[in-house]
Amino acid sequence: ERLSGATKVTDGWIAISQISFARKAQVEPGGILMLGDAAGLINPLTGNGQAMALRSAELAASGVVAYLSGRQSAVDLAAGYGAAWRAEFRTRMGLGRLIQAVMLRPDLLAPALGAVRLAPALGRALVARTRQRQPVTDRLA
Repeated sequence: ERLSGATKVTDGWIAISQISFARKAQVEPGGILMLGDAAGLINPLTGNGQAMALRSAELAASGVVAYLSGRQSAVDLAAGYGAAWRAEFRTRMGLGRLIQAVMLRPDLLAPALGAVRLAPALGRALVARTRQRQPVTDRLA
């Protein structure tokens, strides 16, 4: 219903490319807290970047409130946010990079898919580890 009046604006596909999934800093010089994709971009096939962006904002928010109210220094805010981000996302980011590397190598992908077929619990475990589990305790405030 919403798209019933839509018109096509191009004949081709529009896509983005050359995205880096390399490790990024969660805090840039000057104490700038990086949130969402700016803090770390997870492969879309292995994670939920939107949920991670929202969660990174939650992790930063309590520390920012503590800083603005004078209960925490800027240095402690930056250190606490970086530590909380890594504790929350390190495993899923690492698995995302590993799964992407396997998917791009046919010589590795075939045996990996065979292992998942033989042990479906392995596949479920990989999916679970690339999605949000119980949130870590906010260590910022």
